[in-house]
Amino acid sequence: MPRRIDVPNVAAEYDYTQSLVCQKCGSATSATRRGSTPLGGGRMIDHWEIRCTSCGEADQVEFSTSSPIGAALMSELGGEAQPQQRKPWWKLW
Repeated sequence: MPRRIDVPNVAAEYDYTQSLVCQKCGSATSATRRGSTPLGGGRMIDHWEIRCTSCGEADQVEFSTSSPIGAALMSELGGEAQPQQRKPWWKLW
């Protein structure tokens, strides 16, 4: 079962993924966003795969955000569409 982490907004989510290290060997990781699920009331769950760049160990993480900017951003990105079908988040501003 994926770990669920509450974050205040989407920017914090991206910052958090950059800080993760492998739970098995302690090496750096790479993070890939796999989609999102709206929960209603402005809450979103974003699904990420975290993979160790050294040993290849993979982990699943879910981020929960309730920030209005996070909900607006996810709406702009297309809700539950596949990531490659969405507009890049950095082009929304």
